Amino acid sequence: RVAENFDPRNARFDVAIIDEASQCDVMGLLAFYLAKQVVIVGDHEQVSPVAVGQKLDVVQHLIDEHLQGIPNNVLYDGQRSVYDIAQESFGGTIRLVEHFRCVPEIIQFSNKISYNGAIQALRDPSGISLKPHVISYRVEGAFAENKVNKKEALTVACLLVAATKQPEYKDKTFGVVTLLGNEGG
Repeated sequence: RVAENFDPRNARFDVAIIDEASQCDVMGLLAFYLAKQVVIVGDHEQVSPVAVGQKLDVVQHLIDEHLQGIPNNVLYDGQRSVYDIAQESFGGTIRLVEHFRCVPEIIQFSNKISYNGAIQALRDPSGISLKPHVISYRVEGAFAENKVNKKEALTVACLLVAATKQPEYKDKTFGVVTLLGNEGG
């Protein structure tokens, strides 16, 4: 988006802030050219770019051909985020521990598994009418075969269909995230 929206001949900034830099691929480095200083905001616990569709041998050839003598040139392989590149090149991170977007019940999951409980959820959940925000539900006797757990998937689908029948969920949308694999079942 930077290349599409700013002409580097005319657009110059004192400071560029790259938010969600851990999800931004190497093309995000274009913003560095437009500013005197850059602030990188990201999180090493978030998913980084994975160079989907890139031929890694071609990328390595380009690195070898065009980035000789560039410090840390191996970082520009498309598999690392702007956050990764900045952290490995410059170090010096500051951890933010206050979280304003998610209600405490939702951020609690990530807080427990990734941040050792250090994140303070500051959003007031009292203004959110749909509760509970998170439901724990164990599917007895479920097991995965080739990373697909059909019984669990069917149970989740049934619970979602049942929820859509409730008046408080009228015109609402649902999202389902699986933490293992991308296979359907």
